[in-house]
Order: sequence, then structure tokens, then C-alpha cells
Amino acid sequence: MPNRVGITQWTVPWKEEELCSRAEAMGLSVLHLDLGSAEKGYPMMHPQIRSAYIEGAEQHHLQIVSLALNDLCNHGFTAGLKDARSEIAIATMKNAVETARKMHIPSLSVPHFFDNLIQDEDSFLATIEALRYLCDLAQEHGVVVYTENVLSDSNLSRLWQEVNRENLHLLFDTQNYAAMTNVNATEIFMKWQKYCGTYVHLKDGDDALGNRPLWKGTSNFDNTFSVIIRNHFSGDLILESSYAGQEMLQTDLKGVFQRITKMKE
Repeated sequence: MPNRVGITQWTVPWKEEELCSRAEAMGLSVLHLDLGSAEKGYPMMHPQIRSAYIEGAEQHHLQIVSLALNDLCNHGFTAGLKDARSEIAIATMKNAVETARKMHIPSLSVPHFFDNLIQDEDSFLATIEALRYLCDLAQEHGVVVYTENVLSDSNLSRLWQEVNRENLHLLFDTQNYAAMTNVNATEIFMKWQKYCGTYVHLKDGDDALGNRPLWKGTSNFDNTFSVIIRNHFSGDLILESSYAGQEMLQTDLKGVFQRITKMKE
């Protein structure tokens, strides 16, 4: 199956219909949406916004493949689900499952960064508890959960064993490892590819996340991307660099499409 290419909603300035129409015009096939923040009332829960994305995706031949819980970066669950500080995180998880059910979105993605960073034993144990909780909620509706983290191989193995849920996958990102840890991204991908599910995130940068065109940052993107394609990963390649304007996005898309074709010849 050929790789499809997509975009994350939160890295482009367009909304609903404009995002869908532009995505189709650029040859994209998939979208990764965001639930939105608690402060803004979780915008994707609003019926009008949900309908606009559902109708736009259908009209422009796009598939919405995942819903991100990005507000966990602001209000995480690493204090433990019984701690009052996790109340917003619990609401985020419940609302994400309900929104995915109503929009028929097959998966959720959980970022473990900033306020949701796994940084010690307590936060690790709290993360195990929260992922079990979310996986069980999601499983009731046939929804898969992706964990996006920068854990080492040994800690990732431990996380998998202790969460112990069949609907848990790894959201692999091409820059996060280089930007946040000394973990080798290509080694993680090669060992954990079978857990990567149906999509990965592509981005590159130097002193910030997603601030450089693909192949122009310091994340060793060329090697990581080559490994993804040459290891016959057939899932979706979803761009997540910061695309305030369209020029860098078009450059990245051209590079991705050209290299996919060349490496598969």
C-alpha cells in the first residue's frame, strides 16, 4: 500500500473548509485534528465545527485519521488521576473519546511533553495509570490510542508492558528525539515499527520544534526518513512542522513526494 501524505491542523493557519480545500489542492490525503483547549471549551466538541470538518473532508476526499489531545501539554495527568491537578486532563480524555466517537475518528494521540512530561518515577507511574484509563475508555468505541513520547528503549518497553493494552500504539516523530533527548530516533523506529500503527509525524528543526524545512534542520531527518521508507512502512506520513505560510509547506511536500517515488523505484 502506498504512503499517503497528510497535515496536522495545528501547524497551519487555515480552518475547516479552507484547510480541507487547500489540502486537496496540494495532493494531501489525511488530516490529524486537535480537540482544542479546555480554556476555549474544546472547540472540536462544537457541533458546527465538527460538521464543517466532516463535510469538508468528505467533499475534498480526505480522511481524518486521528484526534490529538494537545491540551495535555498545558494540563497533564502526571500528578496522578486522583490529584486535583489532573481534573482538566481527565475531562480532556473523556471529551476526546466522545468526540472521536461522534466524528468516527479511529484514533487519539497523547503528547507527553511540557506539563505532561514523563520525568521521574512518579510521573511514569501516573502515565501508566492514565494511559490504561484512556485506552479502556477508547476501547469501548473501537478507538486506538497513540502515545507520543521520547522515552528510551528500555523505558518504552516498560511502559508497554505495564500499560498492557492492545489498543496502544506509538506515535513516532522524526524530530522530537533529537530536540529533547539523546535517544536515537532511527533505532527507536527500527525496533518499534510494528507498534507505530498507521501514521508517523514528519518535522525538522534546529533550536525549536518544526522551525526548519525538512532535510534542512539538525534532527538527522534524512537518515530517519530513509529508514521509514526503506523499512517498508506503509502508513501515513503526516507533516507537523510550523507552516505559518504556504511556501515551506509546498517545499516540504515536493521533497516528500519526490523522495518517496525515488526510494521506491
